[in-house]
Amino acid sequence: MRLTVADDGVGITEGGRRSGLKNLKRRAESLGGASWYGPGIGDDGGGTTVVWQAPY
Repeated sequence: MRLTVADDGVGITEGGRRSGLKNLKRRAESLGGASWYGPGIGDDGGGTTVVWQAPY
């Protein structure tokens, strides 16, 4: 199963908190999956895309 969420907001700031993202990654890995993030869908490259996947 894969869940992808993308927005066109301000993105993830350098040095900002990542506890929620680390939690997503840890939970996915505990199920044999993975989680990662990258640029979003904003016209100017802004925003964030988060992907979470695990075997069904």
